[in-house]
Amino acid sequence: MKKHLVPQWVQHALESLFSKKNAGLDSTPPDESLTPDDITQKEAELKAKEETLAEKEKELKREKETLEQEKSDFEELKRISEEKQQEKNADAEDIAALKKIIEEKESEIQNCHEEISRLKEKIDSLSSEENIKPVQNDTAELLTLMQALQENVRSVEKHIIDDNGRLIKENEELQNKLDSRTERLESINQAVQEDRYRKDKIKLINKYIYQMDIIRRVLYDFENDRQNMTEEEAVTFLQNQLKEIIVGMEATLTQEMVERIQNGENGASINLELQETIGTVKTNDVELDGKIYRSISPGYVWTLPYILKAKITDKGDEIKSYRFLIRAEQVITYKFKK
Repeated sequence: MKKHLVPQWVQHALESLFSKKNAGLDSTPPDESLTPDDITQKEAELKAKEETLAEKEKELKREKETLEQEKSDFEELKRISEEKQQEKNADAEDIAALKKIIEEKESEIQNCHEEISRLKEKIDSLSSEENIKPVQNDTAELLTLMQALQENVRSVEKHIIDDNGRLIKENEELQNKLDSRTERLESINQAVQEDRYRKDKIKLINKYIYQMDIIRRVLYDFENDRQNMTEEEAVTFLQNQLKEIIVGMEATLTQEMVERIQNGENGASINLELQETIGTVKTNDVELDGKIYRSISPGYVWTLPYILKAKITDKGDEIKSYRFLIRAEQVITYKFKK
């Protein structure tokens, strides 16, 4: 069975908490002048930290359960998609077969019409004055032949009319089946798209709800512990917590195959494909003109799979995914002061 990896930001949070707890238990020498109230307060603080640790462990357990549920949802979605794709392929084959039958029936109707035209032309030819002259002495035989021919034409014509009516009816039935299959195919596509969209979005929404819960807990811990912190300790606490929140949110993006890019270094040339200038600073050095001063915000690149089938290059190589730039890295560049 595939192991579920604990996100790094969760490990950092636990390590930070264990570090703070150990620092509170081991690094501070015992103060012999503590009063019973102080001891009670220390015990309460220790208990609160232990409760926080227990809460973090519960959060870790919930995260693991969430990952397992997401894996289960993904497998279920994959199974449903495969079934829907099989149904879609079967419907497409049925539609192609129905179209072929319709084309064959239309061809039969056209052939029947051509046969009627041919027979009528033959009757007209036999009835013409030029064809009658050579057989003037055998008028009775000619009339008998023409009557027999006309009877055959009427029989063929009646047969063609009957077949034409039957083919029209069959054509209508096939068209109704074709419309029904097409409607069903569209319904399947709609259901698959809606199900995929909902499941993809709910995962991302739940992850950001979880991040906001962490921010609320950080604010709660800060408000409760602020009176026991110096100004420097308070600033350090907030900085560390904000850094861990950023790490956690970027871990969420990594799970969604979004890569963070921040390569802008002082003096480097700007890469217009991955970077954009949002501001400038003046310089007296002409060689720095247009070069990077510093990076402000990272860029993000999303790796997406080809859903239906992989792309084949001119050399025959298979490409299963492609990269999409969500946002270019934002940098400030130098501008030569003339």
